Amino acid sequence: MSVPAAQSSTKSNVAAVRVAAIIATYNRPAIVARLVRSMAREDSISVICVVDNGSDPTVKKSLESLDRRVRYIDAGSNRGCGGGLVLGLESVLADKSISHFWILDDDAVIEPGCGTKLITAMQQENADLAVPFIYDADGKIGSYPGPLKGQAWKEIRRPNTPADFIATCGSAPREIFWSPGVCVLVSRRAVEQCGLPRTDYWLMGEDIEYTARISARFKATLVPEARAHHLPPPAKDAAAEQARRYAYVKFCAHLTNNTYTAIALPHGWRLFRHLPGNYLRFFRENGWAPRSVAQAFRCFFWGAIRREPAGSARFQKFRTAMMQSPPAKST
Repeated sequence: MSVPAAQSSTKSNVAAVRVAAIIATYNRPAIVARLVRSMAREDSISVICVVDNGSDPTVKKSLESLDRRVRYIDAGSNRGCGGGLVLGLESVLADKSISHFWILDDDAVIEPGCGTKLITAMQQENADLAVPFIYDADGKIGSYPGPLKGQAWKEIRRPNTPADFIATCGSAPREIFWSPGVCVLVSRRAVEQCGLPRTDYWLMGEDIEYTARISARFKATLVPEARAHHLPPPAKDAAAEQARRYAYVKFCAHLTNNTYTAIALPHGWRLFRHLPGNYLRFFRENGWAPRSVAQAFRCFFWGAIRREPAGSARFQKFRTAMMQSPPAKST
């Protein structure tokens, strides 16, 4: 049976795309191995570049045995997520045959066909950045991009499944301005003209800044029919208190970095109206005790007044102190 001309052209365009997957990981060998296994059927991927911030030689051996496309890079030290991604991108940019770069969290899992759907949508929408629906272990939408327009923005923030969203809002791609970095496909043109992720955010928010930077110049889109899981491992009981402290510090980094992006950077203005919601969520999780209010003020002061993201020496001093002495819980 003959293939319609339009369909044949789409397949040909997708087949011509060559993708480099970029993953930064740290001391999670089983988690990153799960991601690599999930990419086995993604034929457009030419190289899977794994930057190991934990410098674990067993990770190299394990991943290379899983997929011949793996290119392992020992970071030599913990460079953080942004620093690891930059190292990976720098290593593959020299290959001019690579047309797209697929930035992935190590605890993501790719559904079959995700890459093809993202590429197809990018070509049809003339977009230079695309993200799928991300859902958690319960099947609910999480790590959503934004903002969407009208009813779609309301629906994506509810505890819905991707199928629920599509049933209400349809499956057509939708323009976005920013996205978490769980699973982001970016064109070579966007990387070459907009630069690399920042390395001074330490953790949380470098993905929002980077996607906002790209979408300020090029179209970015959510592709509802493309899917990926986000499955971070649960905290072990023995480390629950340490995990609680770390989650608190991460949230503070999130506030500091997003405040810095929204106020200090010219492409961050579209995030400004979302800042009150970020701070309100912080208080909902940590209470309104004076200590929480004081810390929220510090995060705003660091990001907005001092114009320092969370990679600054000031924030890292706070991080060290908090990991040794956790914030008091409100009653």
